Amino acid sequence: MRAVSGRAGWLEGVINADRPPQRGGHARRRATMASHTTRRRKHQPDHTTAPPGTAAARDLALATNTGSTWASLSVLDAAEQAFQLLCAGPGPLAVEGAELGHGLPERPVPLTELRRLLLAPGATHALRERVWAHLVRSAQTSKPAWMVGTVGMALPGLRAAAGHLAFGYTGEVEDLDAEVLAGFCDRLKTIDPDAGNLAARLIWAAQRAGARLRAKEWDGVARMVPWRDAAMPTAPARHPDLVLATAVREGILTEREATIIGATRLEGQRLRDLAPAFGLTYRQICYLREKAEQRLVAYLTDGREQDSPAAGCESDARRAL
Repeated sequence: MRAVSGRAGWLEGVINADRPPQRGGHARRRATMASHTTRRRKHQPDHTTAPPGTAAARDLALATNTGSTWASLSVLDAAEQAFQLLCAGPGPLAVEGAELGHGLPERPVPLTELRRLLLAPGATHALRERVWAHLVRSAQTSKPAWMVGTVGMALPGLRAAAGHLAFGYTGEVEDLDAEVLAGFCDRLKTIDPDAGNLAARLIWAAQRAGARLRAKEWDGVARMVPWRDAAMPTAPARHPDLVLATAVREGILTEREATIIGATRLEGQRLRDLAPAFGLTYRQICYLREKAEQRLVAYLTDGREQDSPAAGCESDARRAL
């Protein structure tokens, strides 16, 4: 089980722009935890060196507030705490509403307020696309605070993804949360800001990272338990996120195919909206999903013939043309 200070340290590593990115799941987080603990022992910052309400004061609070706050938080709760700190005070992390348009107030809009606006039923698809393109560019090119801000904007989706994956999980839920967050941050650094449907793509990357951790746990249990005593895993053995992640790993689906299936079947997005983001026509994306789902069904049923879940997809495409 990971020490609580390690979870706070991992989050600090996301904020710290000078630290080079590390790979390797648990190894990455263990190295970050060790360096964070060493730094805290060697140097205790002077709380009086930064004026209250300034960006420096908020960064100082993030680095030193490890007592009753960080020590009791999961990594996703710690991310929310960091998000709230960055958006507090007279100089909050904000976007220029007048620049982004699409009905935003014509003033600086703190990210906490922006998140509420995007979650409101009246928020348009165009507004979400514009905001997320701006957030991704800022996270990739601006101060490291924008990485934390973008994580905070995605936290409702990240919590939902982690919650789905945690159902029936017998390992440490904190590890699962950390893997989901790491998957999101890793993809955020490399995703094309012009790709479209950025929020869904990033959340799906986070889900895949968590699903890979669960799949590793099952593989380990299967090797350790005698076959006659082995029990089937709990309900998430057929959790759709995990099924898709396993299919990609086994070469049954490409990542693009899994992303399209996940976004449309699990998240309720429409094929017509997704098609331009993948450079496809509506008919092409329908055909791609239909063929991918046929392969997936054959894989899950050991090749037995079944009707494809997307059997009417081509007829829908023909009617749309």
